[in-house]
Amino acid sequence: MQPSVNDIVSIIIPAYNAGKFIEETVASAMASTYPYKEIIIVNDGSTDNTAEVLTEINRRYPEIIIVHQKNSGVAVARNLAISMATGKYILALDADDLISSDYIEKAVAIISAGNDIKVVYSKAEFFGDKTGKWKLPEFKLKLLARKNLIFVSGLYRKADYEKTDGYRPEIKGPEDWDFWISMLKNGGKVYRIPEVCFYYRIHPASKRVATRNKKKEGIDLLNQRHKAFMYQSLGGKLHYIRQLSGLFNFFSQFAYSLGILVDPRFVILEDKLYHLTETLNKQIQTADNSRNFETMIDNYCLRVEVFESLSFFKWIKPRRNATKRFKMASACEPADDDFAVLCCIEQYFGFFRYRGFFVEIKLNGALV
Repeated sequence: MQPSVNDIVSIIIPAYNAGKFIEETVASAMASTYPYKEIIIVNDGSTDNTAEVLTEINRRYPEIIIVHQKNSGVAVARNLAISMATGKYILALDADDLISSDYIEKAVAIISAGNDIKVVYSKAEFFGDKTGKWKLPEFKLKLLARKNLIFVSGLYRKADYEKTDGYRPEIKGPEDWDFWISMLKNGGKVYRIPEVCFYYRIHPASKRVATRNKKKEGIDLLNQRHKAFMYQSLGGKLHYIRQLSGLFNFFSQFAYSLGILVDPRFVILEDKLYHLTETLNKQIQTADNSRNFETMIDNYCLRVEVFESLSFFKWIKPRRNATKRFKMASACEPADDDFAVLCCIEQYFGFFRYRGFFVEIKLNGALV
């Protein structure tokens, strides 16, 4: 299918103290063979000569949109540019990196071929202070929990961006990794072009160098924001020694393990439910050890029933329409007084203690 004027690609370039490299980056974007594109540059409060360089770029290419903001970080700059973008597709490009002239053309041809493809990227190379192939593993969703597999300049639909909460400014360094998890954890295919179309510059101020000391903070935030994804992919949290996360979690499950089965209609609440478990454990005490109580998640009322017997919980689940995959037709129909099955939560405290929660949600039409 041939692209049209309705298939604009918005190239967004955040720039902080990028006066030395940004002209080359813009030139690589302007050299793209793809005809329907716009470029939006956000100067993120630079203190070098970036503003002067951008003035010259704007004189040479008046069609480029340039905005200036006080220094707020790369995530805020990207989000601002995307909010201004008119394109169907987004390509984030850092102000010191380069793309090949045919990258966008190839990527659009692939992503427009099917709605099931969410992200298109390519093979990549380093240049500058380090050269050679960037040996990123093939994309696998479970591996994304342990390693960022896609460089920042993957092509995606703006509509898919709008289903996430964007690039998070509180995450310094792996904000693009967090974004890819947000976009892909609930489904969507990823395609890697088998040729090198992206060039990542290595220099003392490059992101790869500058964020090395912020990895622990970033991992803590990834665990907080994507707890369900981490538990489902790694069997527990992402550890600071990332490659050993699976092993650490395997052994830690002998002390404590957690499993949550969510009705597919309510997958949007999955991360919140993983965080809710600690609250439920505490609430049992405040409810005088009652086996039945109500609580809230966001603005939704939850009805909770507690089980301390594994055998009884296994017996009761199918009778409450909470089978392993919620296959029963009645599982998605409201129970009495408009409550419906939300999830089952199971906890094992070592080998000798068990606690399960059967949770229903009061329907108000917002999630169904």
